[in-house]
Amino acid sequence: MNSKDKYVLIDSYGILHHQYFGLKDTEEVINLKTNNLDIDIKGLIGYFRFFNKLKEEYSDVPIENFIHILDSDGSDYRKSIYPEYKAHRKEKEEALLKQKELLGTFLQAFDYKFVQIHGVEADDIIGSYAKQLTLQNKVGLIVSYDKDLFQLLNDNIALTRDEKGKDGIKRFAFYTKNYIEKTYGFEADTFADFLAFKGDVSDNIKGVKGIGDVAAKSLLQEYPNVEMVLQNLDKIKPSIRKKIEEHKEDLILSKKLTVILRDIPVPKLDEITNTLPLKMKEYIKKIVLEKIL
Repeated sequence: MNSKDKYVLIDSYGILHHQYFGLKDTEEVINLKTNNLDIDIKGLIGYFRFFNKLKEEYSDVPIENFIHILDSDGSDYRKSIYPEYKAHRKEKEEALLKQKELLGTFLQAFDYKFVQIHGVEADDIIGSYAKQLTLQNKVGLIVSYDKDLFQLLNDNIALTRDEKGKDGIKRFAFYTKNYIEKTYGFEADTFADFLAFKGDVSDNIKGVKGIGDVAAKSLLQEYPNVEMVLQNLDKIKPSIRKKIEEHKEDLILSKKLTVILRDIPVPKLDEITNTLPLKMKEYIKKIVLEKIL
């Protein structure tokens, strides 16, 4: 396949979050001082160090095909059907919050492409691009630590993230739809249903109380989705059936919340443009390059 048909979709805030907590207690001092700002930007520097490694690992992908996907202020869609979605999740780290706000500016300084849409979560932007690439028979590589994105994997879409091996060295692991089928015993698209049964404390998704990994896997190896499980409750073990019946509405709602949207109107991949004043570009590039090279 032509390298121009390969794209890398980066779950940017997830990467920034990971880098921030990996570096925040180190002795290295990296501050941004401009316009009355004097803040620690170790997370941002960690992000660019990570991105350099990513570019080296996937050097066959043109730089313009690396797309950084940023969250905005949550999902209007999910909050409309469940106002308590992520309601208890508040950013406790003020330094990390400021760095999230600055990430788009830093990416613009290097003319890196990024997409951020008001009221739309990064997962749904990634899902929409993954669908586009699949329909166009192009290749997409998602970069994320978030297992929610496993549901997007197919013949055209894979996922990677850096993981520490037994020797203590971090390397990029590669996940495909075959990994999901082998590990979980069901197809990748069913992963949303798996999450719906389990629930997600961090996102305030209830799931079905009393059903964890083992029971959820067993159900979905027998039936391909939540809907089919509900249609066949009479055939399911009584103790499991009782739990599902008691939390049926929670399960149905959880499925709506865990499914990644794939039809969000997003900019065409070859038409993404971001701009920043030259003076600011030069200042930010100087700070970053001093710390990553």
